[in-house]
Formats: sequence, structure tokens, C-alpha cells
Amino acid sequence: MDNKIISIALKGLMALLLVIGVVLIWNALSYSNNGDVNKNQEFYKLTYKPSENALKTEEETVVYYDFVLDHDKPAVYDLTNHKTYQYEAFINSNMKDKKDMGEFKDEDVDPVLLDQFNLQQSTGTVITYAKWVMILGLVLIAIFTLLNFVQNPKRFIPSLIGMGVLAILFFIAYSVAPTEAEPGSKVLQLGTYSPESYHWTGTGISLFFILLFTSIGLMVVGSVLGLFRYLLK
Repeated sequence: MDNKIISIALKGLMALLLVIGVVLIWNALSYSNNGDVNKNQEFYKLTYKPSENALKTEEETVVYYDFVLDHDKPAVYDLTNHKTYQYEAFINSNMKDKKDMGEFKDEDVDPVLLDQFNLQQSTGTVITYAKWVMILGLVLIAIFTLLNFVQNPKRFIPSLIGMGVLAILFFIAYSVAPTEAEPGSKVLQLGTYSPESYHWTGTGISLFFILLFTSIGLMVVGSVLGLFRYLLK
């Protein structure tokens, strides 16, 4: 009875995680990057040299989607904290001097830029969620594998097979995940970008979808087999 309760609880947890993941992805896809941007507004960009001896053509630019520059007012909008900063102080100090000028209204910010910011936030949430789902899955597998081994060492073989299958799926996800962003991608402009983090993030997302479609496939196959057994009786 206890095993049945645990099994039902795990299936309910998987269903809940699946629903949350689909909702988060759907929410991220609901934002659009299309549209004409107000020429007087843009995201704050910081250009720097990767080294002291770097040439002008080797300069790199990082886009900070948290801050929108309004060249007309002028003002700086902090989209994360919903605050307005003094324009010249912010620019001249490279973001260090943030003189608070109060909150701004949503209509003050160009809708296209606001959508791009929300898209970045939603994408980050999906990435973080996929990472933690992967970690939770690995932890649960390790715990139940250990419990099965302690309770019945002879039944450890199926668990070991399950771990092997998961390892194969993880290897597939790691192999198909892109190792770095494509040239010209906006991800390259983020201050937190690195090829390693991009690769591991892609691995987590790929593993999430592999497990998702595998689960759906197994449910469909199980339903079809159950229907055949019922008709053959």
C-alpha cells in the first residue's frame, strides 16, 4: 500500500512539474520581439575592450536589458526595480551612479522594449526551472535507488538499468545541446553569458524535452497496449 501511495505521489509530482514547465514555456513564447522601436529609447549598452592591447575592432558590447535609456526626456528606466534614474549620472559612471528620481509608468517605456525585457526574464525563469527539475530528478533517482538497494539488493538490477537509461539520455542531451551561441545572437550580449553556462543550460532544456516526449510516448504506448489487452479478453 505504501509503495502504491509513493508511486501515485511521484506521478502526481511529475504531472505537476510538467504542467508548470509547459506554462512557463508558453508564457515565454507569448512575448514578441517584433515591432518598431521608439528611436528615442534603447537598452543600455556598455562597450569595453577585452584587454588593454585590444584593437577598436575587438571591442565587445554587453546589452543590459534591465535598463532602458530615454534620450528624449532624458531618463533611465530600471525595469527590474521599476525606478527612474538620472540620465547623465548613470551614463557617465557606467551604471554605478544611480540617482533615484522615483518610479516610472509602464506607458513611459516602449512596448517592444518591454516585451523584449519580459522575454529575457521569462527565458531565464525557464532555464532555471529546467536546471532544478534536472537536479530534482537526479536526486530522487539516487534516493530511491539507494532505498531499493538497501531493502532488496536483488531488485537493484532494474534500478541500475534505469540509471543507465537516464545516463544515456543525459549524454544525448549533452551531445545535441549547442556549445555556444550563434554569431549575432543577443545572448552573446548578456553580461552573464559564457560558452560553458550556455552549453549546460542547453543540456538541461534538451533533457527536459527528451524526458517530456519520452514520458508522453510511454503513456501512449501503455494506453494502446492496455486497449489491446482489453479487446483481446
